[in-house]
Amino acid sequence: MTNHRLSRHSFKLACTVCAALSGVGCGAESTVAEEDISFTEEAFSNSSCAAVSANVSTIHPQFQTLSNTTVTSPTTYNNCSKGYVVDITHSESSFGYSDNWRKEVTVSWAGASPTTQQGCEDTEGSAILYDYDDSSPHWVSPERKSAVGQWVKVSGVPGLWTCTLPRFTYTVYPTPYTRIAGTMRRISGGNPTVAVKFTVAYTLVPSAL
Repeated sequence: MTNHRLSRHSFKLACTVCAALSGVGCGAESTVAEEDISFTEEAFSNSSCAAVSANVSTIHPQFQTLSNTTVTSPTTYNNCSKGYVVDITHSESSFGYSDNWRKEVTVSWAGASPTTQQGCEDTEGSAILYDYDDSSPHWVSPERKSAVGQWVKVSGVPGLWTCTLPRFTYTVYPTPYTRIAGTMRRISGGNPTVAVKFTVAYTLVPSAL
């Protein structure tokens, strides 16, 4: 059994929640703390999203040009209980495996940005990243992150507030395959889904520059 994450000792995984500023032309960032969210762990779970077929399978081969691969879900989806699942193939023929490069997978809110505190605090999201194992079950070592929207002051602009929406960035060194499951929802009104965006990018690590 080969766990491709554990076979690379230099691997580091970080899941950070980045600020998504709505309608504000500034570069301020705020961190959204992980919180209990309204949908149950049993519904959108590590085990359920590992067992289903992916909604989309994509290849990201353009490492030399540093191009990004983006997948955006429809507004309504229901894989592994209101989840949307993307499988990513790392193209060995185009690039090969190297600790000089890292793969970043970002999961973000792709619906309309709330403009009120009530609307902002009605948003929630979650993402689960998996590694691939040659034996069954294939999708292993899940890393999960969840957050709710936060209504925050804009630094340096008195009286201006904005919504920091759920957004998660995982950094992994190249592996043959990666699965990422995501969900974005409104808390009220029966917990309806909102479009979720997946972005894959490859960059040189600073030590290799």
